[in-house]
Amino acid sequence: MAKLGRPHAEALGYTTLQYEGVFESPLTNLMKDVVVLILIGPWYPDIYETMRRQVRDELLDPLVVAQLAGLPAEERDEFLVDLMACDITPS
Repeated sequence: MAKLGRPHAEALGYTTLQYEGVFESPLTNLMKDVVVLILIGPWYPDIYETMRRQVRDELLDPLVVAQLAGLPAEERDEFLVDLMACDITPS
């Protein structure tokens, strides 16, 4: 039986590269990184942990903190749920 589509790692890499440097806002880049982190899931533990550290570091950026505080409550709460799904709690 023929295999449909691309392997997960190839599709993830392609998608990640397509959005590299596209967003100007640090918060939007962070949100993109969280989506990538969720897509990585348990399949690539080393990459997952590296991305988790990167996301945690991005959350410390004062500009990201200010932008996050400026989000509408519903959007901010939804993003926080995404972070919790990755076992990340903003400080």
